[in-house]
Amino acid sequence: MQIQVTNRYFRAIAKTGFHYFLTQFPIYSGHEAIFSDIREFITNDERELVAARINRFVGVHKNPIAPTAPVLAHLLCAEIREGVCLAHFEPFITPGSRLRAFAIYLGVDPAMTDYAFRAHGHFYYAQGKNGRYSGEALEMSRDQLDLEETSFDPVIEPAAKVES
Repeated sequence: MQIQVTNRYFRAIAKTGFHYFLTQFPIYSGHEAIFSDIREFITNDERELVAARINRFVGVHKNPIAPTAPVLAHLLCAEIREGVCLAHFEPFITPGSRLRAFAIYLGVDPAMTDYAFRAHGHFYYAQGKNGRYSGEALEMSRDQLDLEETSFDPVIEPAAKVES
């Protein structure tokens, strides 16, 4: 089996982070000028994107940001740090393995000088579906997570090209 990551994969990660950010900070609609670049990145379905473009919006944390979960979980965070609007997404957290934790750069709002943070862990029930639900979303605090790192590694090496 061959698995190929395409530009759509990174655009989907950016879209997930952007939409979560907007749900957590309703002062924003997503139509503000500060988000014009991330909107264009998400909606522009070019056949080929260079690594520099992807790395401008999506980075990878050096370490996992969520604690290990006893069951399958996903983590979403939104924060405003010195006016920089960010989202963080760590999919498929399990007791035995982890994928990379992503940082999504959304834009800069110079008017926002206070720190703001929201996070939710989406935990699946260990015994499977319970009625109509497969799990629940629990609010998490910043001290439960490892978000101290302020620089992020490139998600793709700069010499690489991603083709769809």
